[in-house]
Amino acid sequence: MKRTLWIIFISIFIAGSLSAAIKVGPSHTTVSVDPEKKVVKEIYLENTSDKPTEIVVTVENFRSSKINEKVDWRSWLTIDTKNIILKGNEKILLQYTLEAFKDFKGEVSAKVSFIDRPSGSSTSIRTKMSVAIYMISRANAKIGSELGKMNIEKEGSLLNFQVPVKNTGNIHVRPDGHLSLLNSKGKVLNKVELKTSYPIFEGYEIKLENKEQVKFPGNGEYTVNVKLNLGYKDIYNVEKDYKVSINKKGKIKIREKK
Repeated sequence: MKRTLWIIFISIFIAGSLSAAIKVGPSHTTVSVDPEKKVVKEIYLENTSDKPTEIVVTVENFRSSKINEKVDWRSWLTIDTKNIILKGNEKILLQYTLEAFKDFKGEVSAKVSFIDRPSGSSTSIRTKMSVAIYMISRANAKIGSELGKMNIEKEGSLLNFQVPVKNTGNIHVRPDGHLSLLNSKGKVLNKVELKTSYPIFEGYEIKLENKEQVKFPGNGEYTVNVKLNLGYKDIYNVEKDYKVSINKKGKIKIREKK
């Protein structure tokens, strides 16, 4: 009777997570590079087992600006993709080079993956860990986002907010900020964090939701202020106010504050 061996891959796209044999980081790296210039960076690799392990390195195109959709990672990223042998508990830094091509605009990105093959292991389970590398144009990067129509849902004595964020620039953003609920006199009743662990790419939109509880404030007139940093420098902020009216029946009406 023929026997079939199934190889199972467990993909993890985060840094610093322990696997059966390897630890990889950082999870993502963003580097600003001028056209026709080079930058050298490193990826941390660690064999967390006391036994030797072989690591297979693979690279693939990830998400890039629309203008760079057909650009292959080999044209801007140089990294050794030979298999790596790590001794038990060994740690290394794997260097790679980013080189921006002429007239480079927006961003390009690649996903570098590491698959472990523990020496002498009888298990068919392997671990695949990946990191994202983003190269953005120092001279021609456009950073921008806009906040869309907010939605508020009442669940019992709590309010849940959904704030759409669309990327209007040509490089990815990682919004991180706060939502504040103010009464008609401008007093802050609640201030909660808004954050995403995922990048928003050019032309795409996601909805940010409050993770902390916001108590239903009762009927009245309120202002909701949303202020976000886009993951780069503090000067790249996006902010918007919404007017919120709640009647005695608990019905909520939202309009953008001018």
